[in-house]
Amino acid sequence: MTSGSIAPAIRSVGARTGTIDRVPVPDLCCLWAEQPATPMIIALAANLDGDRFAGASGAELADRVREYVGARLHRAPMLRRVLLPTRLGQGSMAWVDAPAFDIAEHVVLAEPPPAMDEAGFATWCAQRSILPLDRSRPLWRMDVIPVLPAGRV
Repeated sequence: MTSGSIAPAIRSVGARTGTIDRVPVPDLCCLWAEQPATPMIIALAANLDGDRFAGASGAELADRVREYVGARLHRAPMLRRVLLPTRLGQGSMAWVDAPAFDIAEHVVLAEPPPAMDEAGFATWCAQRSILPLDRSRPLWRMDVIPVLPAGRV
């Protein structure tokens, strides 16, 4: 492929940040189909034993999770990639390394309703999982909830 056949937007981002990977067709289908009424988001919920975090404020807890996740991001480089939209004739969208990455934009301290029970937690997770992600950043978010029933995080 010659440099003349690469679209300027792709060439400039690729030169600045590294490799370019075309978005696979199944992912493209989800991206194209996504609308406010049909979010294409995969959500996972995890409960941690709160004893390990006893005495930590919500902000301290979020910082500890950011540190933990940040130290392991090299194992999942896709979590540092953003979508590069393309124009007609440039091929399908591509994944490129994010020019700037701030883990604090992805691991966030959540503020759910106080005194949330198990059903409330499930409802909160369902409602949170339909919020669209900012496509100008890597497409993931981790919400840290400092107080759950039975002392969990």
